[in-house]
Amino acid sequence: MVPYSFSTSLKRQNLAILLLVLQCLLPVKAQDKTSDHSNLIPSAISDKVDQLIQTLKSFNLTNKDEPANNPELEDILNSVRLTPELDPGSSTLVATMAPVINRLFSSHPIIVSRYADLESYKKNLVSAKLQFLPTPSVSVEQAPVSTTQNSPSLAQVLRLSQPLFTGGKLTSDLKIAQLRIKFAENEINDAKSNLALKFFSLYQNWWAQVSRLKIYLRALEQTQSLYDMIKRRVNAGVSAEVDLGLSEIRLLQAKVDVEVAKSAAKALYDQLSTFVGSELPLEIVSVDQITPLEQSFSEIWAWHEATDSNIARTQLQTQQGLIEVEQIESSLWPTLNLRIERQWGATNLAAPYAANQVRYYISANASPGAGLSVLSNIDSARNRIISLESEAVRVKREILEKLVSEWQDYLSIQQRLPFLRKSLEESQSMIAANLRLFVAGRRSWIDLMNSVREQTDSFIRLSDSQAFFVGSHLRWLWFSGQLHFNEAGYPNSTN
Repeated sequence: MVPYSFSTSLKRQNLAILLLVLQCLLPVKAQDKTSDHSNLIPSAISDKVDQLIQTLKSFNLTNKDEPANNPELEDILNSVRLTPELDPGSSTLVATMAPVINRLFSSHPIIVSRYADLESYKKNLVSAKLQFLPTPSVSVEQAPVSTTQNSPSLAQVLRLSQPLFTGGKLTSDLKIAQLRIKFAENEINDAKSNLALKFFSLYQNWWAQVSRLKIYLRALEQTQSLYDMIKRRVNAGVSAEVDLGLSEIRLLQAKVDVEVAKSAAKALYDQLSTFVGSELPLEIVSVDQITPLEQSFSEIWAWHEATDSNIARTQLQTQQGLIEVEQIESSLWPTLNLRIERQWGATNLAAPYAANQVRYYISANASPGAGLSVLSNIDSARNRIISLESEAVRVKREILEKLVSEWQDYLSIQQRLPFLRKSLEESQSMIAANLRLFVAGRRSWIDLMNSVREQTDSFIRLSDSQAFFVGSHLRWLWFSGQLHFNEAGYPNSTN
């Protein structure tokens, strides 16, 4: 922010103009001193402005010689700023995100649903392991009453069946069960990533809108001060009535901008609260407290490639395709089972010896499908693996292209911020220059109001760029693995 200062070696004409400017800025009526609106010069230094006026009046303005250097005058003038700077936030980025992300990951319905799926697949894994153990079964048969037997015959069989050879079917079923757990864990990571990135986007929009609201509030304060100034000048007969009308229109526009910004900021905060599920203690994070990433893009990509949920999903799908080939190939082999049976009673009168016996035998079963259709199924599954491998390459390339584009935007916004700050400083200097030229009659009132609007636009361009930098930095902390949350939800990063 460039202070509005003057040199102490002022000519008497410039001193007279300065005196007139300060008298116009200060209230000339008693009711103006109790007005609800702020003056262009902050109220905290109004006493210094009064002191400045008295000091200027003490000079002999009719003397042709320039006044001597006055340190007191220099100190007072250097303390005057036409526009206060936008106050940055006090919280660090991660400290603001930690409680919100912790709450989001612990209570969001999609996270709860994904963890429930994970527990279900873990139970399926236990079931798949138990398939290697013997399978007990009980059967009861009753024969109808015949002419040779007055009462119905009853047979009870207790059987144990132990698989000896399945051609790899049980092993492939176990691999599928283990793979489903990996799918469920990957879906949890994917849900967390999507929630975090969506929250970062909402936070970026909220950050920008709250900053806009602060800018519009200060623009309204400044416009109100200029309106009060031109009103006093019109009442004194120094300015035309048309200037007052233009000021009223600009003041109304400034009030409308404030109300629109308030509604937008409130809507975004409600959206964030609904997304997280509770009220949020959010704060504006200072851009100056954010340290740019020191990692190179290749280092970030190496970590992201190994942890991205979309890339991991395509890899798991390829593994699933390979296991499905094993499952289908197992159908070409017969299934061998060892069975042990104990029978009580008999329903077959022709073979009563079957009663009360223990039998041991091996059963074999093979089902290659109608017309050996299992061979076509194997070819189909192998072609699907080729498709899945190509899909994995495509997904990886798309993610890489997207990250490269975002990385360029991240670097570009860091380079633009200093130029936007410089542009803001120049717009502030323009207001000071136009104010002096307006009092001297060399600028119109509309020129002065336009310079105020240009300053507001410069503030907005800067705040929007800063908001984009905050959101982009959050995303890259996530992409690079520097913004991780442990079981308690607290991040490991300190950026």
